[in-house]
Amino acid sequence: MNEAAIYQFTTKWDSSDHITYMAVRGVECVGTCMVDYCGDMKTDALLWNLQVANECRQHGIARMLVAKACEDAAARGCEEIALEWGAMDSDGWIFDWYKRLGFKFDCHTHRSVRMKKKLKQ
Repeated sequence: MNEAAIYQFTTKWDSSDHITYMAVRGVECVGTCMVDYCGDMKTDALLWNLQVANECRQHGIARMLVAKACEDAAARGCEEIALEWGAMDSDGWIFDWYKRLGFKFDCHTHRSVRMKKKLKQ
C-alpha cells in the first residue's frame, strides 16, 4: 500500500478553531480526524471523528492522523489533548488502542468514555 499524505484545513467557528486532517493516497481520501480548539486561549484540544476506510486499516493511517493532530496541538501550546467516544457504539479494542498511543483514562458516564494525553511542549 502506498503511504498516505496528510493534508489539513481550518474552519473558524464562533468560539473555536476546527481542524480537519485528511489522509490522502493518490486522489482518494482514505482517513480523517478532526480537532476542535476552544477555551479562552484556544488551547483546549478535543480529537474526534477518527475514521479510516476499511480496506486501508492496519497500515498505520489512524496512528499517523492522531500523531499529526497531537503534534499540531502541542505546537499551539496545548498541554494535553482529549477524546471521547460513545462506549456503547465502539468495539472493546479501541480503549487499548488509544492507550498504546499514550492516552489515559479520564472518566466515563453510562454513555461515553473520555481519555486524555499529555503533550510534550
